[in-house]
Amino acid sequence: MVRKHMQESPDFLERFLRKLRGTKNNEEFIDNLEDEMKRKGTSKRSSS
Repeated sequence: MVRKHMQESPDFLERFLRKLRGTKNNEEFIDNLEDEMKRKGTSKRSSS
């Protein structure tokens, strides 16, 4: 998924790195992503 978005959107990597730098640890980064997904009405896929 990440690779696909990197190819489709030239500034995807820059936005991704900016979000990553803005967090203290992986848990905070994931929490922020989940919050953003909730705001946008998307859901995370369950791993099976």
